[in-house]
Amino acid sequence: MVLRRAKTMAKKIIKITYNPYDNHIKFIISLDSGKVWQELADTSELLKYQNQECVFSNCVEDIVSYINQYQNSSLEGLCIQFVGTGDDFSILEEVVKSENRNSNKKGKILTEYVGVYKSADESIEIIRSAYNRISSEFEDYLPGNKKYETNTSYAEIGDLINLFTATVSSDIPICVIGTYSVGKSAFINAIIGDEILPSKVDPCTAKDVKVESGTEVSFSIEYKGEPITYVINPGHIESRDEESEFAEEFRKAICEHCVFLGKNSNEILHDILIALNESEKTFPPIADVGWNISIRLPFVNSILKQDKCKIIIFDTPGSNNSDIDQHAHRESLEKMMGKQTNALPIFVMDRNQVISNDNNEVKSLLDENRKGFSNPNCLIVFSKAENIPTSAFSQPIPPAFLNWHGKATFLYVCAVGAIGEKKRDERWLDPEYQDGYKDWKLKYNSDHRTLPSHNIVPCGRVMDTNTRALISDELYATGIPSVEDEINYYVQRYANYKKCVSGSKLLQNALLLAKKQLKDQKKELAETKDKKEKEQTAKRNELIKAIDGVKIKTINIQCVIEKYQTILEDYCSTVLPEIQSIWGEAKKSKNPTKYVEMHLQTHCMEGLFLKAYEGETGIQREIVKILSGCANDYKAELLRIVKGEGSSLSEDALEELSEIFNSINTPNFVEVGINGNQLFNLIAQIPFFREQFEKMYIESIAESICKQLKHQKGGLFRKDRLGLFAEQCIQQPVQAYFSQLKTWQSTHIDRIKETLDKDNYILSQYDAYIIELEQQIERLENRLNNLTDVEVILGTVLNAQELEVSL
Repeated sequence: MVLRRAKTMAKKIIKITYNPYDNHIKFIISLDSGKVWQELADTSELLKYQNQECVFSNCVEDIVSYINQYQNSSLEGLCIQFVGTGDDFSILEEVVKSENRNSNKKGKILTEYVGVYKSADESIEIIRSAYNRISSEFEDYLPGNKKYETNTSYAEIGDLINLFTATVSSDIPICVIGTYSVGKSAFINAIIGDEILPSKVDPCTAKDVKVESGTEVSFSIEYKGEPITYVINPGHIESRDEESEFAEEFRKAICEHCVFLGKNSNEILHDILIALNESEKTFPPIADVGWNISIRLPFVNSILKQDKCKIIIFDTPGSNNSDIDQHAHRESLEKMMGKQTNALPIFVMDRNQVISNDNNEVKSLLDENRKGFSNPNCLIVFSKAENIPTSAFSQPIPPAFLNWHGKATFLYVCAVGAIGEKKRDERWLDPEYQDGYKDWKLKYNSDHRTLPSHNIVPCGRVMDTNTRALISDELYATGIPSVEDEINYYVQRYANYKKCVSGSKLLQNALLLAKKQLKDQKKELAETKDKKEKEQTAKRNELIKAIDGVKIKTINIQCVIEKYQTILEDYCSTVLPEIQSIWGEAKKSKNPTKYVEMHLQTHCMEGLFLKAYEGETGIQREIVKILSGCANDYKAELLRIVKGEGSSLSEDALEELSEIFNSINTPNFVEVGINGNQLFNLIAQIPFFREQFEKMYIESIAESICKQLKHQKGGLFRKDRLGLFAEQCIQQPVQAYFSQLKTWQSTHIDRIKETLDKDNYILSQYDAYIIELEQQIERLENRLNNLTDVEVILGTVLNAQELEVSL
């Protein structure tokens, strides 16, 4: 449904925006029908409302009166535009109508509803729906789930979400605060309808007491650090924790200290509370009892509406009670209030001593702990009003309290009168109470004293006629029903505002924490992946270094030479006879040197090189055989290294490497042969034929050839150089075949390195954690994505919505 508003015709407009969720009022003014807006003047009285937290309904009368007196100066009047809740606009309309009736100005004040804040009831239902979505999405984060118990990041979010239920619970805390002996306990007894809390002239409340309405009478304490609950029946008490040693210990102690025989449940509870407020000298076990006590019992003749909520009343020791440890009391009180989000304070004071240092300290305590209180809501109750002279009712209330939070609510009560009316004819436990009730009854009968007639309640608010009909005139006159009615008004109108703020903020914080954790997880994932990459790089480099460190064994050429030395020696013995046999024919040829060269080359090739190099036992096969063995040894060493690092390799890597090793066969060597041109260059260098030295020349040729085939000395400081036979038939073929082996090696090494370079082929200690982290991130992202609309709702539910103009 679209809300619409009628457009105003007034030129002067004052727009009032009241945000009930932070209790702030803002004013802006326009002199041209809303075209240009300006802030309040520095001297405007309205600033006092704009600059403090206040309840709009408390100060609306003063605001409208000021506007009419100082701003409404035109014959056409002015318009108050309002942004707030529908309830507050209705109050504004009634106040403006009353102001217009009572004003003699011709220009009247108009009202226009231009923007709406959802009521607390509307907002809290929306926020609860958001909670249901969030708690469902983060169900495994909540207490009771395994992940909550084992994962601190889950628990952090789960704790925030889990706090929501308590934050927006139906509990409505009412905190009764004031100086000692001002009548706080008697006031609460009047609400309860019986003499339950100890109340005497001397200060008697030394504990924080939590009072709840219930069907049975019971109390709970913390004794020796253990929470214990006792049910009270006529004549005796029993523990709900029967097996607890401490529970039975305290039960025996309290039974020995108090007499319960012949007493009803309320009387026994009254006696127990007296004992719990005594000193250690009179009741030693009190030393082990904590500051906070909880009691439950039926409220008699109370009009407090608890059908949709549970009103809990807190009674506290007097703030200036010298008989108790004020530092410990203050800490206890602040701790108690720290657990609340919207506790309504009821400030009980003496009408004759409103302004005092003690009351100012209580006032400061309320202001300092505004987070726990429903600030600025506060009821100021003047207790023991039966003793106030009639003339004192008309005396002005000091401005410091009258204008507290804009305008405070002041209620007069006679607590003992209300207790008496609610008790009817039951037996009194306290003679002073009974005497006080008699005095009140006399004044009521003789003076017709009715305390509510002196109350200061904003906007002339009065009790609903149906509710009033339920209350006797005598009880109404005590003022207690008026307090109960104001509590009901607070519960119905204001109790949920802070719950909305706190609940919405709590859920937003839970989502923000989830986003922060997501951001942290992504950062951690990036850092972990970087660690993984560095670790994998280090492992890869280490493995590659080990692989590169495996060398193919080289052939011991000297051993091969020695193996074929006999063939060389046999051939060298045939060189001189061969030269001698061809010498005669060489001399007849036109070119003797060429003739000798050609014949000796053929003789050497056939008689030495081919004979030694080729064949089943030749040098060529020997080299291939040796290098094939070296290749197999090399492969075996590589396989040993890779298998040794198997735990660092993924299954895919092991499978691929296995395929590579299975495909590595002995090298298929290609025959390299002997380079004839290089083999016989030396023979081609035979000197020209010289006849006069024929015989010497023949021998020198033979000697030179044999020497070159074997080896030469390189000098004193040089190593021996291989002979022509070893160089051409062994060394050069070895180098050629080894080159093929290196190519074979390089091909397979490259394949292995390519495999090791693939992502995730080398395992890391971070692999499992990365997978887990990636899954967490994906799940958390999905959760947050599913709640995007919820986040928008939570961010806007407490904002004002502008109403559309109806033309």
